[in-house]
Amino acid sequence: MNKTFFIFILSISSLSFAKDIDGKTVYLTNCTACHGSLGDGRGPAAASIANPKPRNFLQESLKYGESKDQIFKTITNGVPNTAMPPWSALSEEERKAVAGYIFDLVEKRKKSDSNVASGKEH
Repeated sequence: MNKTFFIFILSISSLSFAKDIDGKTVYLTNCTACHGSLGDGRGPAAASIANPKPRNFLQESLKYGESKDQIFKTITNGVPNTAMPPWSALSEEERKAVAGYIFDLVEKRKKSDSNVASGKEH
């Protein structure tokens, strides 16, 4: 019984994301050179990056999944054979905050895609 409870607590703790650190601020400071300030993949360094180009969070699905945990892992580990490095220079809390911010961008895209598909776009 104690082991089950302990595992449950670990599962819950892995889902909690940084609330004290502003993910947008961390994103704007560290990610905009490639991904752009809007998340459109058009940062100033993007033009000089060979394929694959930086991810456009506003239009493209994410390669390794779109949950907060999956985005966090991508930020932490980077993407092999691309310009996306592992961001070990950011603290775990900063990476969680950025993951939360990117997750919000992705959710807005999904909602917009859903509205377009159902004819509800205004």
